[in-house]
Order: sequence, then C-alpha cells, then structure tokens
Amino acid sequence: MTNLETTAVPIGPLLRTLVHLRPSQIGHRIRLRANRWRYGRRTDGRESTWGAGYPPHGAWPNGFSAIDASVTHVCPVDGPSGAGVMAYLGESHDVLEHGWNPLRRTQLFRYNCHYFGWAWGLASAPTVDRARSDFQRLWESWRADTLPGRLDEWSPYVVSIRAWSLCGTFETLVADSPIEQDVLMHLRASLGFLLKNKELDVGGNHLVKNLKAIIGLGAFFGLRSIIEANERSLAAEVQRQVLADGGHFEMSPAYHLQVEGDLLDVIELLRAYGLPVDPRISRATAAMADWRTALTYPDKTIPLIGDSAPPPLGLIQELERRNPGRRPSERTILRDSGFVVARPRPQLMIVIDLGRPCPSDLPAHAQADFGTFEVWHNGRTVVDPGTSTYVGSRRQYERSTAAHNTLSVADVDQTEVWGSFRAGRRARVTPILSQEEPTGWRVEASVHYRIGIHRIHHSRQITVKSEEMIIRDTCRCPRDLSVESGITLANSPPSMGPIHLSSNSTISTEPTTVAAAFGQLVVASRYLINRIGPGALEFTIGYPND
Repeated sequence: MTNLETTAVPIGPLLRTLVHLRPSQIGHRIRLRANRWRYGRRTDGRESTWGAGYPPHGAWPNGFSAIDASVTHVCPVDGPSGAGVMAYLGESHDVLEHGWNPLRRTQLFRYNCHYFGWAWGLASAPTVDRARSDFQRLWESWRADTLPGRLDEWSPYVVSIRAWSLCGTFETLVADSPIEQDVLMHLRASLGFLLKNKELDVGGNHLVKNLKAIIGLGAFFGLRSIIEANERSLAAEVQRQVLADGGHFEMSPAYHLQVEGDLLDVIELLRAYGLPVDPRISRATAAMADWRTALTYPDKTIPLIGDSAPPPLGLIQELERRNPGRRPSERTILRDSGFVVARPRPQLMIVIDLGRPCPSDLPAHAQADFGTFEVWHNGRTVVDPGTSTYVGSRRQYERSTAAHNTLSVADVDQTEVWGSFRAGRRARVTPILSQEEPTGWRVEASVHYRIGIHRIHHSRQITVKSEEMIIRDTCRCPRDLSVESGITLANSPPSMGPIHLSSNSTISTEPTTVAAAFGQLVVASRYLINRIGPGALEFTIGYPND
C-alpha cells in the first residue's frame, strides 16, 4: 500500500465522521482539491506565478537558530550513485539512482524525503564542502524528478516543512552556490503556494506548521506585513488548539512536542526579527512546558499513548533548555486533555489516559483507548502499542481498543476508528474524579459507547499506592458479551512485580508486538483477563522497591 489512506470508503462511517466537521472544513477541502486539480492540468510556469512580486534575495535574521539545528536528523548516506540513500520508517531508498517518488514505498516515506529534514543533517556535517556538494546534487536530482503542484512533494504540510528546512540551511548549504537562484525561486514559490493553500480543512498541527512556514518565509524575505498577519492567525489557532491544562488538543504527547517546538521557533524568530510576540502565543508555550514536564519520564522519553512515536533525538532536551516547565508534582490531573500522572517514587511513574478520543472536528489521531495506561519503573514496563505505521491493518490494530491496556467488550472499539485518520461514532467520557486514601490515591472516570443497539458503560477506577496499583473495571453490558482487559508488558521489563487477579476472572498470556518507533516493532507479552457479562473485574499490578 502506498497511500496514507485506503481507497474504499465505507458510507456509514464516512457520514458519521462528516457530521462532526464544521461546514467550513468541507468547503476548504473542496477548495484545496480544486486547486490540486488545476495545478495538475498545467505545471509549467507555476513557480513563477506563485513567487511573483517577492524579493529576489533573502536570509533569516542574525542570531536566530531553529530547534531543528539542535536535533539529530537522518542524513543521506552513500549508495551506488553517491550520497542519496534515504532511510526512514524502516525503509530505505536511493533517490539518486531510483527517483524521488518510488511507488513501492509508503507515502509517508516519500513525504520524509520531500520534507528535506535531511538537509539539517548535511548542514551539521563536519566537512562543509562535501555537504554542499552532496546537497547540490540532491537538489538538482529532486528538481528534475518533481513537478510544481504534484501531490506528494507539494502537499501543503510537506511544503511547509521543506521551506523551513531550506530557510534554515540556506546559508550553510546554498548561499553563493550554482543552485542559489533556483532555491530562492523555489522558496518564493513556496510562500505564494502556502498563502493560497493553508490546510484549513484539517487544521490542528498541520495548520500550525503552515503558519510557521509562512512566518519563516516572511522573515527570510523581509515581508513584515505577511509576518504580522500570519502571527495573528497563529495566535488565534493557539487559543483554540492549546487546552487550559497546557495540552495540545489532539491529545498526543508526540504531537504536543512538535507543536510546542513550532511555537518556540516562531517566538524566537519574531524576537530576532525585532517584532513583538503576541502574548497569546507566549502564554500557551509556558503552559505547554508544564504539560510536557508532567508527562516526561525520568529518562527523557514520553508515553507512547495516543498517536505517539519517540520524538527526534535531542528534542525533549532542547525544549527543556528553551522552555523550562515547573517541577512536576507527585500527583497531577490534566483534566482538559484527560491525563492522570502519578509519581509514587523517584523511579516510578504511571500515566493514565481517561480523556476523550479527539477534538470533535479533528479525528486524524483519534484512538479507541479510554482507560489505557503506562508504567515506567526504571524504564517503560507496562507499555501501550505505540504507533508504527499510518497504513493498513497494523494501523487499524494500533488504534483499536483491544490493542490498549484497557477493557474491551466483545472486541468492539469504544470509538469507531477507521481508515488511517478517521473516526465516526465517538465514545463519551465523564470528568475525572479523584480521592485521597490512607495508603494511596484513587482516580476514576467512565466511558459510554454503543455496540449495535446495546449501550455500554465502562467505569475504570485506579488506586495508586507506593508498592502496587489496583485496577477495578465495572462494566454494564449484555450478559452474553465477553469482557476482556489487556495489559502489555515490555518483553524484558526492568522490574515488575506479579499481576494478581480477582477470583471471578481467568488469565492467559500471548506474545505480541509493540512499536518502538515508526517502522519498528519489538516483541512484548500481553496478559488477557477475561470474564463474561456485566460486573466488576479487578486486578493488581505490583512493583518492587527500587
């Protein structure tokens, strides 16, 4: 499969997805599709048209350094034709020998090639002359093999990341080289294209990335009016997307880090350019720092709950340096995003997801995972499935209720997740309740959803103590439906006590796999705790002393 989404569209789930969208989103989708159709009809002269009227030269202001310059990026390596082997998501491909749009590779792999994130790796290489030579050859190859407006390389999200990468590496890799004028023409065209093709249909982190790129290009070419207008748009988006508890509204720790980094880049670029920063953006990034700090494990990793994969190496440390948050407390409830965090001991941390599946109008990263949790005990011990792909049956599994550390009824998803980025009927969740107990801390919330004509009510109560956690699930459902709670343990957990079960349930174990990163699965062990019909299912997870 090469596309991010399947081509067959089920009518029922589609209608149940569309009903949650704002009418303007549908209008913007039609507009962008019409633009794509027009661009496909004629590509000659497109870049000249998009870039008309913008300055011939540009550079970012002195003193500005993007976060990407401090993060580790995959760098092209030598293949038969030179430094053109790209390796992403468990796939590799020599773009110099076999082209930039290999149909045998996933669309997300091709996107990564077109992002030009690899240019940051070249820019940090120890031998500048070799890096400039490699970049020139890759650029000329890319230009010969791509067309203005074509879908993969000219998706607005892809253009946004590529434009930012080119601006950031321009002085090191491009300035005063034979390709300088061609790259400048492309950057002018990228600005004109993005101004006409903001992803107002999707919104979320995609729109933040569009606005960041436009502001970056405006600063590159010295276009103050464009910077200020799009900063106002970004500030309005920040008010909508950053929740009161500081979490990003897509409820994914990984995307939270990405959006926080994007906002910090914009803030520092504006300051370097000599422009004031909208206080709505500054306030949001301060709150996002506290949220990130609350959910970061002691080893500087994140829970892989929601649509999350490990962030680029060094990103968390760079965010901490530029935007330090407050010291996390022992017990934290992030009510707006639905996360509960407990730190009973210095080397023990528990993260529980009791939140809604997604924003109403943005289902792309929804998962049917109410009640799931991770335990970090000198390392990730109880683990969520993570995200290894955006396509196919594995994608469907990683979004499903049955894949998570929660209770599943009749193997039906709490939220109707389908395709790669869609969600139809949504689960409803109740506010989180908490109570101090003599020997621990108890939190509780409930989820409501349907299986056919049946209403399902699942209440999850978790009591966290210094030596164990007790999970009690109460489920109201038809008596003939199977109820199963799953727990996935890392194959070689650093340290974990036994799992104790109540007498009204049975337990089995089976091997499974979880995502270590995109395109990378590792073996794990899954416990399945079963019973039939309504009632309570209780079990205990013990963890020995450090």
